[in-house]
Amino acid sequence: MNRLTRLLDVNWGEKWNQFNAWLPWNRLPPEPRIIHFNDPVLNSRGENKFCDNSVSTSKYSPITFIPKNLFEQFKRVANIYFLIIAILQIATPFSPTGRYSTGGTLIIVILVQMIKDAYEDIKRKISDAEVNNRDVTVVRGSSTQAISWKEVRVGDIVKVNQDENFPADLIALSSSEHQGICYIETSQLDGETNLKIKRCVAATSELKEPEMLNRLKGMVQCEQPNNKLYNFTGTLKLDAEPKPIPVDVENILLRGAQLKNTKYVYGLVVFTGKHSKLMMNSRNPPSKRSKVEKITNKMILVLFLVQCVLTVFSAAAITIWDGTSNPRNNHWYIRNTTSLASEFFGGLLTFFILYNGCIPISLYVTLETVKVIQARVFIDSDLKMCYYDKSVDLHIPAAAKTSSLNEELGQVEYIFSDKTGTLTQNVMEFLKFSVCGVEYGTGTTEIGRAAAKRRGEVLEEEKVEVSADGFQFTDHRILHGKWKEEKVANEIEEFLTLLAVCHTVVPEIDSSDPNKIIYQASSPDEAALVKAAQHLGFVFKERNTKKISIDAHGVTKTYEVLNILEFNSTRKRMSAIVKTEDGQIILYTKGADNVIYDRMRKDQPYAKETRKLLEKHAAEGLRTLVCAKVVLDPEAYHKWNTEVYEPAELDLQDKKQKLADAAELIEKNLELVGTTAIEDKLQDEVPETISTLAKARIKIWVLTGDKQETAINIGYACALLDNDMSIILINAENRGALKTQIRTKLENALSGKEGSVLGLVVDGAALDIILEKKKKKKNKKKKDDAVNLAKRRESTLYLGASLSSIDTDQSNDDDADDPNEEPLRLTFLRLCMLCKSVICCRVSPLQKSLIVKLVKDNLKGAVTLAIGDGANDVSMIQAAHIGVGISGKEGLQAARAADYAIAQFKYLQRLLLVHGRLNYRRICKTINYSFYKNLTLQFTQFYFIFFNAFSGTSLYENMSLAAFNVIFASLPIIGYALYDKDVNDEHSIAYPELYTYGQTNHFFNLRKLLLWILNAIWHSLIIFFIPMGIYAFTNNTLLFGIPASMDEIGTLVYTCVILTVNMKLALETTNWNIVNFVLIWGTIASWFLWTVLYSVFYWVVPKVDFSVFNALKYLGMKYYFLFYTTSGNALFWLSLILVIVMVFGRDFAWKSAVRYLPFSKQLYHVLQPYEKIGQVADRKVVEKQFDVEKLQAPTRKAYDKFGRIGKYITQGTPIEHIEGNETVPKQSLVDTQFGTGYAFSQREGEKELIEELCSGTQRSGAIQPQSLLTNVHPIILDPITVGPHIVEENDIKKKSKRKIKKEMKKEMKKKLTKNTGDDISGIELDEEDVETLDTDTHIVGIVDSDDEHDDIDFHKDEENKK
Repeated sequence: MNRLTRLLDVNWGEKWNQFNAWLPWNRLPPEPRIIHFNDPVLNSRGENKFCDNSVSTSKYSPITFIPKNLFEQFKRVANIYFLIIAILQIATPFSPTGRYSTGGTLIIVILVQMIKDAYEDIKRKISDAEVNNRDVTVVRGSSTQAISWKEVRVGDIVKVNQDENFPADLIALSSSEHQGICYIETSQLDGETNLKIKRCVAATSELKEPEMLNRLKGMVQCEQPNNKLYNFTGTLKLDAEPKPIPVDVENILLRGAQLKNTKYVYGLVVFTGKHSKLMMNSRNPPSKRSKVEKITNKMILVLFLVQCVLTVFSAAAITIWDGTSNPRNNHWYIRNTTSLASEFFGGLLTFFILYNGCIPISLYVTLETVKVIQARVFIDSDLKMCYYDKSVDLHIPAAAKTSSLNEELGQVEYIFSDKTGTLTQNVMEFLKFSVCGVEYGTGTTEIGRAAAKRRGEVLEEEKVEVSADGFQFTDHRILHGKWKEEKVANEIEEFLTLLAVCHTVVPEIDSSDPNKIIYQASSPDEAALVKAAQHLGFVFKERNTKKISIDAHGVTKTYEVLNILEFNSTRKRMSAIVKTEDGQIILYTKGADNVIYDRMRKDQPYAKETRKLLEKHAAEGLRTLVCAKVVLDPEAYHKWNTEVYEPAELDLQDKKQKLADAAELIEKNLELVGTTAIEDKLQDEVPETISTLAKARIKIWVLTGDKQETAINIGYACALLDNDMSIILINAENRGALKTQIRTKLENALSGKEGSVLGLVVDGAALDIILEKKKKKKNKKKKDDAVNLAKRRESTLYLGASLSSIDTDQSNDDDADDPNEEPLRLTFLRLCMLCKSVICCRVSPLQKSLIVKLVKDNLKGAVTLAIGDGANDVSMIQAAHIGVGISGKEGLQAARAADYAIAQFKYLQRLLLVHGRLNYRRICKTINYSFYKNLTLQFTQFYFIFFNAFSGTSLYENMSLAAFNVIFASLPIIGYALYDKDVNDEHSIAYPELYTYGQTNHFFNLRKLLLWILNAIWHSLIIFFIPMGIYAFTNNTLLFGIPASMDEIGTLVYTCVILTVNMKLALETTNWNIVNFVLIWGTIASWFLWTVLYSVFYWVVPKVDFSVFNALKYLGMKYYFLFYTTSGNALFWLSLILVIVMVFGRDFAWKSAVRYLPFSKQLYHVLQPYEKIGQVADRKVVEKQFDVEKLQAPTRKAYDKFGRIGKYITQGTPIEHIEGNETVPKQSLVDTQFGTGYAFSQREGEKELIEELCSGTQRSGAIQPQSLLTNVHPIILDPITVGPHIVEENDIKKKSKRKIKKEMKKEMKKKLTKNTGDDISGIELDEEDVETLDTDTHIVGIVDSDDEHDDIDFHKDEENKK
């Protein structure tokens, strides 16, 4: 079954695309792509493997539609099952239910699905045709010509006019703007509506006429097609220019983008059709199947086993009866000569066909119909999840990208959320800055206010004057030009100049107000910084390819832009090299604190004061950047530019890395200019939403790239953490320490030592170790490893471990140090499961997806949901069971890749607690009811075999039997699945504990299925035996004394079945409306109408000698007299009344008992009476009637197929050698104002301050070494007695391990001089000399293995002291 499930989960469409690309004739050549200017003959050669420009997003063609769609249909096991039944009915003589009853129904079911698929595919084809037939202008000779998009070929030079879309991927050659600039909008690619600047190739930027472009000769050498939207590497070689010209992503115009604010642009086509980057990114999303669907498959297997049991029993019964009790055996001339084996085999086929209705044939069609309507009508059209964005005057509704996971929304146990743009608005507000260690800006953040509230402080805020464009910076020392009066006015001017110059922002003149400039930026941070400079008097006015103009308090300054060293996640900084009007060459840079500080000159003034301000701003949740500059020597710059930077630009293989290496060479000896602090405010109702979801027993993990303390403070601000929670910090930086840290905290958490409510904060560096899975160790060791191990054996300096542990301590080689012990990631997962919330800070996009997969793969049954708003969240969204995208400021990448899209985080509450919970309940009831109704019908067939000598004869007429799942028991359940509610939306939000019913599979599990099966057995017994008993006691007489035949009995029983199953659904219905009423009672009436229509055949079908007409006339005559004679007898109606009373009498009694007995009463039972009077139940009153706290999420256990949970073999670093920094006691951050890290920072090992602030144990002192013995000098030294020296905690905090080693070297020299009498002050001792100790010296422990940032604590061995 698991193998079958895995096969069903495979995305076969994507597999086919991969196979198609693998075929030799479709493979792209490994060498670079070569495109010739104005030479269609060379460009059309077959070895180039250029494709045409037509695109197709449809799944089918007229030829492949039927076979391909049928393949999709029969991926469902149930359809294969019914196909086998239909074949058996047609091809064998054993069918008791007619030859076409199952086949006809199956055809209807498949046709409905095919019509739906065809309709959707036709819409895609229409859209494709519209795109392929758009007109575009191409250069032909000395003029231009209009052709359709599908006729464009690689090598064509096309002209795109303003507001037109680019038909293919182009290299920009020239444009209408000065120096070849053009502006594009990429909303169709990444969802971003801000304009982006693109530059034409400098050598061709002045060729603006077709005849000039037509004379171009040369070629482009570039990369082969790929899906990297933001990368392009190539060179352009013109015959007139012998030197190659680099072409990068700044020169590329991608298909799907739109030309804006530029009259026209000419471009050379490089990638067409399916090779364009847009189409290369159009991949089939991963196949996701809901938990309910997987359980349904198992339930179908159970029902199949029930069918097999009934089949085998019935076949055995007919075999035994035929061999022992058949009266024909008493007469030789009619004796059955068939062997018992043949009789048994024939019986198996007969009864297998007879009982095929145990599995409902309409189940999948019903579910798919219901899910589509739930998604398109109820989720997409929910006005309470529609957000109005005032800034763009746009209503953004929720969108269900798939309908297959509707019920999964009601079972979520883990939510993984991004922070920026998901919990926050991603609307950046410039709040503070610093220059020369002085802080400017008096505003307060929401996180700062939350921290003050926890400290019991009341902040007095200044009244902020908000400008028309939302600028909120306030400081009377700076605004209105008063910064000129500051002592550091020159430094402030340089800082504001940097903000106005160092960026990639594009200015755009507002069409409605020529004096207003709109800044189009690739990130909201850059836009906020440039806007801040504008409001403070330094207005960025104009940009072209090589120049930037600013207005510095009325003085226009122009800077020549020499180089832009772009930002990326590895560099964490961006730089601009500009030439001023007086000829100075200056490198301006801004970036993360650690990367800028590492590249600054030594003894930088105000560095310490600035670092403290950075810490303060980070603790307030602000996003910080450090700004710096360096004045470059012209000769050195020219040498760097020509010998390093320009060759790197021309490199086709590793351009990105070589440009980064080139930047590394020049971004050094920086001078600190200042810092910026930007606030990203929380979205509306985020704390309330998180609090409500937590009450629904959903565990929320926030995955963010922020530093540790920033993440913690945001956790408090958004109610993810609270003052009653003990915070566990996981931040060790080597495997041994991390192993001990996690195991110790897990043991303490299990024993209750950590507290009753826990939160966990884990660092990205620790996650690297936790999540890594490396290959098995090779037997052959590297020489360096062997040497290092030998040195460790020779020395007694080790981390408190025995010598044997040195051999076994292989820190990062394997997932577990021993293959038989619990992997570290599972130990970490078990710790996380004990925590109410988890914050993962400084994580990368890859780590986000790995964290989701860790929970998804190792907690069987737990449903995960990932929510994010940016492209870096796509992998996380696709890895989770459910992906939710925020239609936010970072574009629509996440929303397009997600299963559901919402505009704000707060709508997640309604999506899960209302739609998700109701959909889960409705779908579960639909499946259970579908099984029930079919089993009720089939069990009556089973009982009938005892009255027909086990012959397998059907009790019901074939056409009526086939119509059961299509007409008489299908529509009411669809109405129920769409509209029924156990409680209203207000109660669903007010009592989030109701959500736990989905997490625990309350409405859909094996026990529920068995109860429905038992109910079907009870109902079928009543339905069959009451009519049989009544007619048996009345001598089988009907109207006018006519005896009752099998057809009359069958009609009565079938009527009872239809009444019972529909009235059972009415009994299950909680929320009645006109739709439910019409469907249920209309379906019952349709049965009686069916008999009337059947009877019409008797009157309207002509008497001709044709088999079909004769069959219909016979059926009409049969039903006309059959139902007339049956219903004309009072016993018919008496039977119906008795059946209904006995069937639903038990059901009413059972439901009443369940509702009122204390051990079976549920929360929704308590709330339902309030629904009738239109009130929201008071929580205190409800809690008196029902213990809400007993509704808890299921207890999951980490799964390991090797059974290694809880097995620890190798030892980590002893706990006494790890600083007490793993736990933050309750309110530990209340007493501190500062943290240690900063937004945008990825610095490793910088955690001393947060460790001291957040330490669970207060350390009063530490033991400091005063001397070390060494064998450097070739004489015998007398032992030196060293007494312990108590060092104050503040001193320890100030000294790094490197500094301590320096002091140790100095001390060693003093001791050696004293013992030898020689002056060795000039001898330089290396670290090995320091760490090589006398055999009498024993280091008991070192806190951490990081050489740069951790303190150490050791003393002489007791024996040595003696």
